[in-house]
Amino acid sequence: MKAKLGMTIFAALTVTLFTMAAIHNNDLFWGDTKILSALRVDDKTWQQFFARFDTTRAISLGFVLAVSAALWLLRKRLEAAVFLLLLPTLVFTVSFPKLFVKRLRPEGSLEGMTNSFPSGTGTVSILVLGFLIYLVGEFVAARRLRIGIQVALGVAIVLLGLFRLLAGEHWPSDVVGGYMGGALALAAIIWLHRWVRERSSCSACLSSSTWSMTCFWETISNRRSSAKFSLTSTRVSRLMIFQVALIICFCCTASSP
Repeated sequence: MKAKLGMTIFAALTVTLFTMAAIHNNDLFWGDTKILSALRVDDKTWQQFFARFDTTRAISLGFVLAVSAALWLLRKRLEAAVFLLLLPTLVFTVSFPKLFVKRLRPEGSLEGMTNSFPSGTGTVSILVLGFLIYLVGEFVAARRLRIGIQVALGVAIVLLGLFRLLAGEHWPSDVVGGYMGGALALAAIIWLHRWVRERSSCSACLSSSTWSMTCFWETISNRRSSAKFSLTSTRVSRLMIFQVALIICFCCTASSP
């Protein structure tokens, strides 16, 4: 009950932040200028160094595909399918708000290239690395190793957002908005993963050679049916084409963070 209440409050705060950013459009939030001035380094060499820690479309796509392939090889097919689902989620979470919030970037190497709110790097880091933290907690048995990996990933999330400020590529509220939007999407992805995993009808697909994404989408479309899946080759082909279309959509429409 408390968890649901906390998530509801967090979702309301996230929606409020994004709504305020859309209403005020190019206006900055209180403290944006002062905080950025205090954090941004003046040396151009250091700015360029911190600017390298940027999750571009190519980096995000390559990382998600690599992790999905690794999970597939480890026979975690459902997890591989859900991890692949992060691609269209990132497109929506990053690109959609930028259509309404026309905030300009601070003076930096990316000035004028894309809208500033929300930070794509902040969104990608907490959604992708956050889901990895969740998976590590689910499948790594050794306590010290599990905690060590989770702490390292958590530190990486914080540093990626901080580096955007040190490089002067984002306003502080951009990074906060990216974190909050990514966290809300992460909660939805984790809930979806647990919901699909709990369905006993999906166990047959997970142990077979059928691509788990097939089982994934079939489970959602037949939520009220307890019958086992009987997918024809035509359905499998359509689902595979749909997944390829999602990846192409990510490459073509996702805005650079």
